Amino acid sequence: MPCRSYEDSWGSSSSYEISMLQEKVDRLARFACYAMTALEKVAPTSEIFQDKELVTWWEAHKIADAKAMAEEQARLVALKEKRELAKKKRELLKTMSPEDRKILGL
Repeated sequence: MPCRSYEDSWGSSSSYEISMLQEKVDRLARFACYAMTALEKVAPTSEIFQDKELVTWWEAHKIADAKAMAEEQARLVALKEKRELAKKKRELLKTMSPEDRKILGL
């Protein structure tokens, strides 16, 4: 999981302060995510999963992580497709005569 806080409303802080706060919050979210993932694997019926605030955060965090991972995967797929298309275009241009390029305005 990419694990970050997904909170970004830091009010009127400077951009440096916001950046530092976001790094700290993201680090704490990673720690909590790691711990909750491990606990969920070894003790899914633990009483900790009865804490409403924690369970609410954990479920929302897993959904946000899944969304972030899906967006990253989509970005990587789009980037790969763009690179493949550019490669195909270069290969096609190599096969074209100067006259063909001129006709096509290339």
